[in-house]
Amino acid sequence: MSSDSVSIRPMVSADYHAIRAINAWHVENSTASFEEQPPSLEIISAKLDGLEAQDYPRFVAERSDQNGGKTVIGYAYVAPYHTRPAYRHTVENSIYLAPRETGKGIGRALLQSLIVACSEPSNRGYDFARMLALIGGVDNVASIRLHKALGFKKVGLLEKVGYKHDKWLDVIVMQRTLKATD
Repeated sequence: MSSDSVSIRPMVSADYHAIRAINAWHVENSTASFEEQPPSLEIISAKLDGLEAQDYPRFVAERSDQNGGKTVIGYAYVAPYHTRPAYRHTVENSIYLAPRETGKGIGRALLQSLIVACSEPSNRGYDFARMLALIGGVDNVASIRLHKALGFKKVGLLEKVGYKHDKWLDVIVMQRTLKATD
């Protein structure tokens, strides 16, 4: 990572206000999220608390200031790819950064943290074998490049499956092996 004042740590509920603000920016200004209205704090809290209860890895990036204060500038988590039992070994990642924090290695550090956490057995017995990234919009070059740099391969393209900001959007599907399977 490019700055010594940035650290990655597990997410806690006190981070949810900052997470909501970062998420709202992406909902309103990008195609990284296919939400059309920013979710409420209650919705975000329920989702992230649910992932924590299931022992899914969740991280934030925070920047320390000269006065000892800390600001959440990005977050990442994995969630089930699908809820049907046969998908239990596959997770989908989500990574969001504050708009002024891109291009500084923070997204890479967050994704690396997820990969490491998902490659290890969890306390609840999860045994993840694959991680997916569903990247909204072929113009989301930074996300595509980040995932490729960390071992993800493009495995599919879902054409015009979303409509946001007055345009049809594709979804690029990228996949990374976390552990060898038969």
